[in-house]
Amino acid sequence: MVKPLSLIPFSLLLPQVFSHSFIIALDGANGVQSAGFGTRLTTRGQVHQYTGIITDKEIKAGTVGPCGRIFGGDNFPPFVIDPRAELARAESSGISTVHRDGSIVMGMFVHNPDGSGPFQCDYSSDASLSNFQPMNITVQVEGVDGVNPAAHNYVYPLTAAFYPNTTCTGGKDKDTCIVRCRNQLGFGSCAALKLGEAAKRPKPTPPANTTTTHTEVLQRTAANATAPKNLTNNVAPHPHDPVTPINPPKAPVQAPAPAPASPPSPDLNPMANLPTPHDPNSNGSGAIIPQVPAAVERRSLPKTKRLFLHKRPRRHF
Repeated sequence: MVKPLSLIPFSLLLPQVFSHSFIIALDGANGVQSAGFGTRLTTRGQVHQYTGIITDKEIKAGTVGPCGRIFGGDNFPPFVIDPRAELARAESSGISTVHRDGSIVMGMFVHNPDGSGPFQCDYSSDASLSNFQPMNITVQVEGVDGVNPAAHNYVYPLTAAFYPNTTCTGGKDKDTCIVRCRNQLGFGSCAALKLGEAAKRPKPTPPANTTTTHTEVLQRTAANATAPKNLTNNVAPHPHDPVTPINPPKAPVQAPAPAPASPPSPDLNPMANLPTPHDPNSNGSGAIIPQVPAAVERRSLPKTKRLFLHKRPRRHF
């Protein structure tokens, strides 16, 4: 007799059964403590059955939306997150607001090591989930590549902050954003948030555009070529006109100095006709060569005398 095959629980067929984490609570500045999308804490069953699974592969395949699906279990059937329905549920029960600095403290429930940090958070400003902007993580969940061997059924604090230029325009009151936090393995949740007092923060002023484009340079060059030139020298030229004026003023011509009536006396500068001290070839016909006295005349010794002085033997005593 062949025994019938035993029914395997649906949770054992899911490949993500060994890793779980989700947003269990958001501590709002307005005193409201909301939960992530798909969390049903009033349902009987284990807490890890509320785990959210948000993978880019399933989103691109079209099997789930940008907020993924809920893991589910024996007492809690799995389902795909409907962002509109979850946002309406959050609005009826209360939506948490961020603090004045734009931060929100979330409780991230980690069931086992594979649901750990680090987490990345982004948000959809109009709650349409068509475009997401990054958030600043100030307090991170422990873990490396989504794994922490010490993690087991523990709620870790995860703090994310909106940047000062954030706006929230979704929901029925046009003041709600949808936040999405997940680790590298795709475990996490979406949640609804409002800016509250953080919406009054001053927006950063954009820097002045001081970059000159190539088109602006061409336009300025064409304008300078077609514009009438200013022929008045007293008016300052246009910043883009050439530096050299069109009609530069002529420099005044200095009159030559009058020639002297008579040549100067040679006694005024007796050293003018002397040759250069170190030029032995400068002995012109008109040069004045002073007579050297006989007492200082230098003559060489005879050749025999020079040889005798160099070859004179030493005297021995």
